[in-house]
Amino acid sequence: MLESRQSPPGVIARRFDDQAFSSGPVSGTLEAAMVLHAVKAEAHQSFDRIVFTFDRLDSPPGVEMDLPAVYAVSADAPPFTFHASGEPLAVEGRAFLRVNFLEMYGHASPDRASADHPRSDCSLPAGSLSQCGPAELRPGLEVIAQICPSEDFEGYLEWIIGLTRGARWRVSRLDEPVRLLVDVENKVRLGPIGAG
Repeated sequence: MLESRQSPPGVIARRFDDQAFSSGPVSGTLEAAMVLHAVKAEAHQSFDRIVFTFDRLDSPPGVEMDLPAVYAVSADAPPFTFHASGEPLAVEGRAFLRVNFLEMYGHASPDRASADHPRSDCSLPAGSLSQCGPAELRPGLEVIAQICPSEDFEGYLEWIIGLTRGARWRVSRLDEPVRLLVDVENKVRLGPIGAG
């Protein structure tokens, strides 16, 4: 189920609100063999947040349950494609982040491909994890313009996040349920003239 909404900061959000933002790649591990349950976007004071929520996956045949799931978040730039077909993927924004998951599944049946009919306009129905859904994946937040899946195949998930401007980010995780939080700074930083 894909979902996007604006909400005020919650109790779970405050735990990470004071952590520093950076601009470099971030990677780490999560629990083994999980399925993506929801993707949400939320507005908070000084940052916008994307929450990837996972459920534990029962042990289906052919799935390696002992390997830890790996995630990576980094800056990226167009052109983007739907990996299954090579078709162009248009993502709204002026700056972009790429979020990758390995040993994670976009649906409960890892042997079922979900990228049968990729489209470049991100206008397919919500619930299709390999293409963008309609307005619910365009959350209308200050910095996060669009959240678009580009790959869901054999335990590999990839999402492209379109931003309205360049911004720093940070990544955290929460448990019960397992969630990966991608926070994007939405306040404008002022620096000395000529600073990069």
